[in-house]
Amino acid sequence: MKSFLSKIGVLLTAILTCSLLFTSCTSDDDTTSPDYEIEAMLQDMTLREKIGQMFLLVRDCDDMGDEIESLNAGGIIMYEADFKNS
Repeated sequence: MKSFLSKIGVLLTAILTCSLLFTSCTSDDDTTSPDYEIEAMLQDMTLREKIGQMFLLVRDCDDMGDEIESLNAGGIIMYEADFKNS
């Protein structure tokens, strides 16, 4: 039992050391990271734009630009039939 606990202790120490080593290599001031860019983009969005990004539109015509722009839609759902006539 003592040998098992010793192995667990070594394993946990190795995991902790590796996690500290890899997380300490990143800089908190890195303004080029994707997380920073996403946070900056979200800060610039209005509440209406954020809510609009949660909605998906079903394609019902060829020109949906106005609907996408006015609703700030997050995307368009397209079915197989939408590609047959393209």
